[in-house]
Amino acid sequence: AVPPEQVPLPAASLRRQLGCLVWQGARAMEGWSRVTEALRREPPPAAHWYLATLGVDPRWQGRGFGRALVESLVALAAPSGLAIQLECDRPESVDFYRAHGFERWGCVR
Repeated sequence: AVPPEQVPLPAASLRRQLGCLVWQGARAMEGWSRVTEALRREPPPAAHWYLATLGVDPRWQGRGFGRALVESLVALAAPSGLAIQLECDRPESVDFYRAHGFERWGCVR
């Protein structure tokens, strides 16, 4: 997670972009490009925390680890009174975050 004073994130290095291409594939890289462009056009309306990545190995999902991570982040951000912003690209992820009190702000296709 990134605190408000460190947002927006710097552009990914060429090495990071190539890693994304190799490990996640062209489709994922293209999806993140759409998100980045959308955020440039319409940035979040106020200072916020940013959740860059949250993931639980599929073999360990359903055991409360994701919930514990989200609860820890919410507790970390709570004293600031600021929202937490993130992007997700899977319907299951949207459902997971909504179940933990997050609201949908925008949609990029």
